Formats: sequence, C-alpha cells, structure tokens
Amino acid sequence: IEYSAYTLVYIAFLGSPYILKNHGHVNIDMLETALKPAASQILKICTNIMGLVISGVACFYGTIVTHSNIIDNVHILDTMHTPQWVLVIAIPVGTFFLSIQFIRNGLAEVRKLKELKGGEK
Repeated sequence: IEYSAYTLVYIAFLGSPYILKNHGHVNIDMLETALKPAASQILKICTNIMGLVISGVACFYGTIVTHSNIIDNVHILDTMHTPQWVLVIAIPVGTFFLSIQFIRNGLAEVRKLKELKGGEK
C-alpha cells in the first residue's frame, strides 16, 4: 500500500511535463479569447515565465531536501523502512523537466508573437 501511495507522487511530478507538452493543463479560455491575438500571446508568454519560476524554485528546494535526506540517511516510518530520498527525488526531477518544458513552450509562444507582429506590418 505504501508503494502505491509513493507511485502517486511519481505520477504527478513525472507526468506533468508530458501533460504540459501536450497543453493538457487547465487553461483560462475566457480571458484568452477576450484578448486580441497579440495580447493573448503575451499572456501565454507571461504564464510560461511564471510557471518556469515556480517550477525552478520547486526544483531548487526539492534538490536541497533530497540531498539532505541522502546525507542524513532519513527513512520513512513505514513497514519497508524506505529511504525518504526515494520518494522525494521525483520532485526535483519532475520540476526540472517541467522547467525545461516551460522554456520550450515560452519560446514557441515568442515565435508565434513574432509571426503575429510580422503579419501586422
């Protein structure tokens, strides 16, 4: 039972970059459609920047916690006496790849904005 619960952490953190790549996260369609195309692209770029900052901070602190758990040899109080780093390593790894995907999505949105601006001239 414990390992099935730990698997949920892995699914959440390691699956989120894939979902972001396929634009499967929650989106504010009402606001996006109310804006002009260029403003909508700027909003998407800002959203990707905010996501990058948040996932970068989570990656940084997740790495610190994981390293601390390895150094201090912290174990979870379960029947298997699992090392805690085995559980928490999914956080820095997942948020690292999430950060990379936010960068990729942000750059794609910048290219789309440039195309929109180029078409207006």
